[in-house]
Amino acid sequence: MFKEIFHHIDLGRIGETGMLLFFVVFVAVTIRALLTSRTEMDRWAKLPLSGGSVDEASEWEETR
Repeated sequence: MFKEIFHHIDLGRIGETGMLLFFVVFVAVTIRALLTSRTEMDRWAKLPLSGGSVDEASEWEETR
C-alpha cells in the first residue's frame, strides 16, 4: 500500500522546498543581523554576564 503511494509522489519537490525554506531563513537572519544596531548587540552580549537582566548588565558595566 505505502509502496504504491510513494511510487506516485514526486520526492524531488520535497528537497527543493527544504532548500528554498533554508535559503529564505538564512537570508532573513542575515538581514536581521546586518540591520541590528551596535548598541543593541552590545546589550545582548552583556546578558550572559548579568544573569539574564538587561538592567543588571548595565550595572555590571558601571562597576567594572
